[in-house]
Amino acid sequence: MSMAFLGRQAVVDAQGNTHFYSLLFRHNNSKRTVNAKDAIMNFATGISDLLYSLGIQNTLQGKTGFLKIDDQTIIKADLSQIPKDNIVFELTDQTNFSIKASQIIEDLAAKGYKFALPHTLLDEVVSKRDESFLALFDYVMFNIRKFDLDTFRKYESLFQELNMTLIATKVETQHSLEMGKNLGFKYFLGFFFEEPIVLKGKRLTSNMTTLLKLMATLQSDSPIDEVIKIIKYAPDISLKLLKFINSAHSSSSKEVESIERAVTLLGREKLKSWTAMLLFTSHEGVPNQTLTDTALMRARLMELMCDTIKRSNLKGPAYL
Repeated sequence: MSMAFLGRQAVVDAQGNTHFYSLLFRHNNSKRTVNAKDAIMNFATGISDLLYSLGIQNTLQGKTGFLKIDDQTIIKADLSQIPKDNIVFELTDQTNFSIKASQIIEDLAAKGYKFALPHTLLDEVVSKRDESFLALFDYVMFNIRKFDLDTFRKYESLFQELNMTLIATKVETQHSLEMGKNLGFKYFLGFFFEEPIVLKGKRLTSNMTTLLKLMATLQSDSPIDEVIKIIKYAPDISLKLLKFINSAHSSSSKEVESIERAVTLLGREKLKSWTAMLLFTSHEGVPNQTLTDTALMRARLMELMCDTIKRSNLKGPAYL
């Protein structure tokens, strides 16, 4: 059984009290971040590790986690599967605000998901979109080591008007902490308070054949009892489903303990997306990034073709 690794660093207030955690994907026990080249694969694997191997409650300890994403992750991954009460999506500096990515951000924000924006993208957001789009972001992250006072002053009044929370990152000295406090930053992230720690857990692997059978059954007109039967006969998939549904419904007072209840809560379409995510991460052997990218490109093409022929009801099955 392989191991899962996840980096975690506290986001604190001026007194050093932890309010959030910054989550960082890892391939091993090293404190180094993973290669951004395979961002989609890293994200899918990291989310799988967070939900199933480490457990979102154990990892976050009742707090909210900041998770880095870019525009390709926004477009290609189904972010609506991630529990909105536990995660803030923190955009990377390389994020491109395409029409598609911007629309997904708007849709997710309308559903209650929260976003954090690096200060380096402030000008791009306002110039490409507008101030109403900026209002979708609850947090702004300023790298205190590369602090841009002109940008800060330019948007300072807008931060207050939109009630945006300011977080100083790369805080490594008492001086940078005091500077952040004087400028009105509420939260801080950096080595001055805590270095990232690496959490470890046992990774559960799912049988590819069983997942493909589950996907085929979901796509057919087979009764939902057949779906439940396949899941029940696969202990690893059953465990992942229960962990996922209890993470997604963590605000509920009663824990979901049956496969039947979990399937009912998710519904057929959400269950398809969940199974697709497991297929994406439960590769047997070395993952082939080129094959993955090609599959995603073809899936997106099929989805767009449904728009062209005005059969939007087929977009989900066509994508899968």
